Amino acid sequence: MDNEWQWQQENIKLREENAELRKKFAIYKAKKVLKERATDGKIFTKRQLKFMKDNGLNYDKVYGLVHRYNSVEDALIEVLGESI
Repeated sequence: MDNEWQWQQENIKLREENAELRKKFAIYKAKKVLKERATDGKIFTKRQLKFMKDNGLNYDKVYGLVHRYNSVEDALIEVLGESI
């Protein structure tokens, strides 16, 4: 019984560690994408749109926050932080 409990505890620890690493990696990818600036009067670049889709971010929520903060970077980071 002790051995099973230890495995369960180790599994919980690894899941938490995995979630934290996924969050750090998503933020790293976001920072690379955020350095881009959209042109032709568009708000988002194609890579930023793909990033939102790949990470399951709500477009409408990001779009609304862009207008509130006047910053694509701040909006993406806030919504990304909420989703992870």
